[in-house]
Amino acid sequence: MEKEELRLIYERKGFQGDLLDQIVAKLSENKEIWTQEMVIAELGVAGVEEENEFKSSLIIFFAFIAGAAFPTLPYLFCIPLGVAPQSTFYIATGITVFGLFTAGALKKFVTGVNWFKSGLEMLSVGFFAYLSSYLIGLAIPGVSI
Repeated sequence: MEKEELRLIYERKGFQGDLLDQIVAKLSENKEIWTQEMVIAELGVAGVEEENEFKSSLIIFFAFIAGAAFPTLPYLFCIPLGVAPQSTFYIATGITVFGLFTAGALKKFVTGVNWFKSGLEMLSVGFFAYLSSYLIGLAIPGVSI
């Protein structure tokens, strides 16, 4: 059945006859290549390149630092300038909402999903994380929020 799906995929790409049979036979010989072709064709997901673990760790580290900067930088700059803490909170919240939505919208270049939908999705995840941590904070005895 999977072989027939592979055949249909390459038929839609314009291959026919003996050439189509050869392509299907060759691709189905190697299970890893066969699976990769099916994932790309059915899900539209491109193959992931294997990278150096150290390089990946650095990218994740700096992405985390950049993400954490959105809600913290306003406190670093506004409070020493004499801005009221309540106003600083609103500024930090606005910057964080903008940052989350922008990160989600930029995700479009990787996933191909509509930028607005992707932005709202990231914003929803951020709100869920905020709400969860807030509720956990309320549940801890002796912590006042």
